[in-house]
Amino acid sequence: MFSQILCAFSMLIIAAVSLVLNVKAYGHRLPAAAKSLIFNTNDKESAHQAVHNSAFYWANAIILVGTQLFKVPIRDFENSTFWKELDLAGGKGSRDDNPIILEGISSAEFESLLRVIHMHDSGKLDLQVLISALKLSTSWQLIDARNKTIQQLHPMISTHFAMLVDLGTTYFVLPWLQLGLYKLVERGTRITDAEATYFRRDSILKVWEAQERVREGGSDPLNTVFDVFNAEIRKVERESNVYGAVTVSGWPPERSLVRTTAATTSAIISPSYGYSQRRQVPLTQSLRRY
Repeated sequence: MFSQILCAFSMLIIAAVSLVLNVKAYGHRLPAAAKSLIFNTNDKESAHQAVHNSAFYWANAIILVGTQLFKVPIRDFENSTFWKELDLAGGKGSRDDNPIILEGISSAEFESLLRVIHMHDSGKLDLQVLISALKLSTSWQLIDARNKTIQQLHPMISTHFAMLVDLGTTYFVLPWLQLGLYKLVERGTRITDAEATYFRRDSILKVWEAQERVREGGSDPLNTVFDVFNAEIRKVERESNVYGAVTVSGWPPERSLVRTTAATTSAIISPSYGYSQRRQVPLTQSLRRY
């Protein structure tokens, strides 16, 4: 039995050696495709002719934020305002000892932005992470990341009206500003001590004035908000135009007596009444509570 197995194995070896010798001897008679498979004759030619795929050949950059190095796809930031201003001469960003240095932000803030960009389930991110991501995506005009962050944040803050006003004002999210003011005025009760930390004194007085108009004069809350906070709404609207329109649940309210004049309707409902200004948010600007 053993001798039979040994004999069969020997025959297989002899056949394999014979095949190799025949291929080498008569390989010139083989088709080009077969020769390339056997001898890899076109490896150098293929490498020379290869081109980068336009969608999925990603270059990376090494970025230093604080004391931490990040290696990220350039495509994440190549359309941002900060990337366009970088001087990448001398291979900057290609090695750990020659990184792109970002100043004025923390490594935690930068990591928060990357989590929003790359995590498929951003719903697991906490409030502070999302606010940090909103700060950077707004400052650098990363529109997709900003919109994604806004949609993730909205369910967390939609019932915190003072926070809606504060975040909407700071990061130019017009629907948040309008919704927060509208809900505070419609509610009719005084601003709580906790809510007051989000406002300056003059803003608190304006909310009280709007509530009084609705309560005593029977004014519509939405129109009253536009009357009292006209300057604030228009400023955020102008700044928000660069980011495009944003929609959030709950705004505009279903039951509202909106003025029929074009300017008022546009300012309350639409974030585009014909004024556009590019502005980068200073990285030092942040919420008092955050």
